[in-house]
Amino acid sequence: MYYNNQFETEEERRKRLQEQAQSSLDMNYNLGTPKFNKYTLMKEAIHSGNWQEAAKQSHRSGVSKIRNDWTAKSFDPDRDKDIGWF
Repeated sequence: MYYNNQFETEEERRKRLQEQAQSSLDMNYNLGTPKFNKYTLMKEAIHSGNWQEAAKQSHRSGVSKIRNDWTAKSFDPDRDKDIGWF
């Protein structure tokens, strides 16, 4: 499968989607649904497949840099292969 100027296997695609879903769930759980729903630009970027913008819009104040970086890397297709936060 062609993705962001690279070929990715179905297994890589599945892992990427799982990481992106995990990041969204993490944000929703920690922020609560009302605050999470305010991340409209991030959600629009996710739905349109603009992963770089989703990564940018996922930044939260009051959260450690490590956690923000993990969330952003899970959305950004050019991320390092091993994000290893969980």
